[in-house]
Amino acid sequence: MYKTIYKASVISFTKYGAALSHTIKNILRQNNCHATLYTAKKDFKHQDIQNITCPLNKWAGIHFKEDDIIIFIGACGIAVRSIAPFIQSKCTDPAVIVTDDMGQNIISLLSGHLGKANEWTKILAAAIHANPVITTSSDIHGKIAIDLFALQNNLYIDNMENARRIQAAIIENKPVAIYSDAEVKGIIPENFFINNIKSSYNCIDTDYNIIISPFTAFKETRQFKNNQTLHLIPRVITLGTGCRKNKTYNEITSFINKTLKSAQISIHAISDIATIDIKKNETGITMFAENNSLPLLFYSAAELETITESVSPSSFVKQTTGTDNICERAALMPQGEKELILTKQAENGITVAAAIKKWSINFE
Repeated sequence: MYKTIYKASVISFTKYGAALSHTIKNILRQNNCHATLYTAKKDFKHQDIQNITCPLNKWAGIHFKEDDIIIFIGACGIAVRSIAPFIQSKCTDPAVIVTDDMGQNIISLLSGHLGKANEWTKILAAAIHANPVITTSSDIHGKIAIDLFALQNNLYIDNMENARRIQAAIIENKPVAIYSDAEVKGIIPENFFINNIKSSYNCIDTDYNIIISPFTAFKETRQFKNNQTLHLIPRVITLGTGCRKNKTYNEITSFINKTLKSAQISIHAISDIATIDIKKNETGITMFAENNSLPLLFYSAAELETITESVSPSSFVKQTTGTDNICERAALMPQGEKELILTKQAENGITVAAAIKKWSINFE
């Protein structure tokens, strides 16, 4: 899922680059990106541009962790040497873009798809009439990019190596089969075959397969021709939970993981966690959400009571919290947009339920 506000750092090395950085800042601001301007030119003073006070590679390391986008206005070699020690994964690295200080060429250097460097490069190039330099193979050949497709559809990529292999097959025009739980919209790429998991025994098999499902059952039970199979997992499930006071992080984690495994729900399909507002100070729940980078949603008893779908009632829970069921009602919030796929599971003072949102896959 794309962010709504991005954070960028722009660094220049000449007076021409400094002037260009102001233009870039304005373009980024028009596209929901907050940019901070820096310069490594020691004698340059401008109220809107900060002089860096540490070595360039240290500056790069700091902003590699903090920013969504880093833009170097200068030689490409400067950028490469600065960021090299900090590159880890296309899943986590920020977008890195380089432009010369006259704004003639803009290069998407790192994280072209998941970091959106390609997209930002095109936006900037169009605005300042520069030449965008895009080198990712899928873009050059006009083919769908698996990582960008996953980003646009809010899908977790379970195996980046298999994603790379299938991407190579796509570029070479080899057939790829997609098995999906949900409706597939848009123009299907050439050499793609769409199969519905529910009628999978009438499907077309290929050497390269993509499963799109929040559940693990299909991948675990179906026999494919080889191991060139990629599971893309939609983040479409809300996990509702409740617990007695002072349940530990380990207790909650263990029960949730066990419950999801039993229900054949991927942990990566969880989009958020929901519970009642009186559990705001339960560190076990908050730690689980934080450690899995999941939004934690709180609802009052009155809000939970607005759920009209049938739930598993408890008079004790009603008496102590004001609602007869926390986990199922929390999972179903907001009303009318979800379907309960895992009813209340309880163990050792912890309860868990899960509801799925309506979802589809779109080839744009």
